[in-house]
Amino acid sequence: MQKNLSEPLCAKSYENSVSLSQFKTLDGDTLQHGIIANDDNEEMIYMAVDDDKMKRKSTFWNPENLNEFINSSEFSKIISNKPDVTHGQLFFMVLKFSAKNHLPNSVTNNLFQLLNTMFDSPVLPETKYINDKILNPRDGVKLYAVCKNCSVYIGEFGEETLPEVCHLCANEANLTQSTDESFFAVIDPSLQIRDLLQCHEDHYDDVMNRIPNDDRIEDIYDGKMYREFRAQLPSESEKSYITTCLNTDGAPKYKCSKKSIWPLYLMINELPKQARLNNVVCSGLWFNKKKPNMSVFLQKFVDMFNSITSNGILCNLKNKDVIIKPFMITCCVDAPARAAVQGMKQFNGNFGCNWCIHKGRKDGAMLYQIMNEVPRLRTKTETVAIMLNFAEQSDIILGIKYPSPLICLPFFDIIEGMIPDYMHCCLEGVAARMLNYFLQNTSDDKIEELDDQIVEIAPPNQLQRLTRPISERNDWKAREWENFVLYYSITLLEPIISPKKFNHWLLFVEAMYIILQDTIKIEDLNLANKLFHTFVADMEENHGKRAMTYNTHILLHICRSVFHWGPVWANSTFCFESANRHMLNAIKCARGASHQIVRYVNLNHNLLVLENSLPPVESEHVLRYCNEVLESKVKYALTSHNGITYFGRLKYVSNEMAISLGISTNSVIFYKMAKSGCSYESFKLKKKRSNNSFALLDNGTYVKIVRFVLDEQNKMELTQCHTISTTSFFCSKFLKMRQITEIAESIITVPTQSILKICVCLKRDRKNELICELANMLHY
Repeated sequence: MQKNLSEPLCAKSYENSVSLSQFKTLDGDTLQHGIIANDDNEEMIYMAVDDDKMKRKSTFWNPENLNEFINSSEFSKIISNKPDVTHGQLFFMVLKFSAKNHLPNSVTNNLFQLLNTMFDSPVLPETKYINDKILNPRDGVKLYAVCKNCSVYIGEFGEETLPEVCHLCANEANLTQSTDESFFAVIDPSLQIRDLLQCHEDHYDDVMNRIPNDDRIEDIYDGKMYREFRAQLPSESEKSYITTCLNTDGAPKYKCSKKSIWPLYLMINELPKQARLNNVVCSGLWFNKKKPNMSVFLQKFVDMFNSITSNGILCNLKNKDVIIKPFMITCCVDAPARAAVQGMKQFNGNFGCNWCIHKGRKDGAMLYQIMNEVPRLRTKTETVAIMLNFAEQSDIILGIKYPSPLICLPFFDIIEGMIPDYMHCCLEGVAARMLNYFLQNTSDDKIEELDDQIVEIAPPNQLQRLTRPISERNDWKAREWENFVLYYSITLLEPIISPKKFNHWLLFVEAMYIILQDTIKIEDLNLANKLFHTFVADMEENHGKRAMTYNTHILLHICRSVFHWGPVWANSTFCFESANRHMLNAIKCARGASHQIVRYVNLNHNLLVLENSLPPVESEHVLRYCNEVLESKVKYALTSHNGITYFGRLKYVSNEMAISLGISTNSVIFYKMAKSGCSYESFKLKKKRSNNSFALLDNGTYVKIVRFVLDEQNKMELTQCHTISTTSFFCSKFLKMRQITEIAESIITVPTQSILKICVCLKRDRKNELICELANMLHY
């Protein structure tokens, strides 16, 4: 049904390491190696201390009650302690505190004033005017007026002459002030892009010199269309460019207003995986009761972005000034927004597919059933030609309604550059509908039994969300749906649906797992493409024609997008939805909400700039406060020279263990550690709601973790574990899900560095367990 994809492609680290010699007892004495008893009942607690400023003991007395506090001599004593922070450090700490606790701007100003009263003269800016000049400059923000009635563009605020009425509907245009109903904002992202690149200059340099893979896809850089884009760049921009992915979507309405927020986000593809997901850049804002007029909203954004592309962004990378050219090459939005952005009909209209000429058939709802002849794919050339001729004809041709401003972006393909939204299509769309089909005739008692089963599952922390009961599935978040599809559904659904429908479901599960992997071999991508096509082809037979929805049809195009632009995690809307949630926290009242959001965007950018401007050595105690106190970091932690962080109380190995392992008697045992941002724990911790003790080694062996051993003296990091024997559960289907046949009683010792991935372990029934490595190790 779709061409073979086997053609060769053109072709969170932990910082501030602490050594054992820097550990001190709670009494302040230096740790002496070899003096700690090894008995389990005689552990002593040690706290990592690597800065003189943290050695000071608390001198605040301990009054029994308020009356004792008031009557003590200390209550009226003038504070003589001198501060040991600079103006900049104190300024940064207050802003970080404010951002962490989502404080309104007025409260932040009050904090500045509070601190200033403690000194003879002000040490921080104490007026809103000064703070806004420093933290909320408006030179990068342009405000444009639109008609409140019909959303037609009127003009830019600040122009000498602005019309008094709308030229289309003759509605009065009161433009004396920029109210939230009469304007939208476009925000210059240049400074945010510059600072993010400078923070990750080493990774950016690696990307510019990276050789793409021919036989596998690891990131967007291996995608066919990314490589074609790179080949078309002029020689002066070959190693001084960035690419972005555009997103816009209406954020949920919030309690103090009936209006919705439509931000424009950019994700920078040349940042490290986790950094790009955590640092999307807000570049525009539409705040209104009505959905945005995309022709107006996007046109101003495109004009601004093209100007930045022409002029470039001056960055200092590796101590050299470089002009970076930004290009927008992809757009990932949900189905309704995609139609508006692309200038096409929605999925519920004829020719509603964004990637092929499938007319669809209206039968109550729009159905996309399998056709005798495969619909041809849309092309950029044909689509742009229809759009450019739109002024001469009023008819909608092949679902195309109006010219999209995005066709004015260089290198942007209005068809292939639109990426299927995996989150809404696959998880909240296909998966949710399928589960409803499976459970539509299921009794309440059986649903309750499934609820008990899913609550008993103890997943690794890397899955982020504990999936709620089946009966609450209407409230599930997208990550809960993903966990259910990839890991839980197999054990939960096998006993309650027919083998035919179960095998049909497995097609979807395996294909989803493949396209979510860290590394996708080309032959595996072809397999996923075949699985999706078979799944869609058999859907009507298994669940009726009503199941042939737009989301089901889009599965036919997903693998092509992966081939062009990389794994679905690299181009999903997860990170943008998360950014929306954080943005809503910035709004404290309905009035001036858009201005509050602009201030929030500037604040987050300024925090990044301030943190990177603080002298690293002199500011360690400041950064520790911000990271450990405000971010709720653990108290007892030690980071090795390999970047692996160990947690918990220190316990030395016994002499017998030291001899048997060939390690120093000063070696220390831990039961929890974090490697590459993922938590691993000993099974002895026996947590009820999580299990981080199952792992996969780099040689393909599954293990159950017993303990971790750190020998700093000999620079050795070891993990003791039980090996796990497995067999294929589904014969030729979904080979990543394995059935455990035996867990060895004997303990082996392996280098901790050899741990590759965390695994999820599931009970199939009372006697049998399944194990499956996670598809990827990202947080999104």
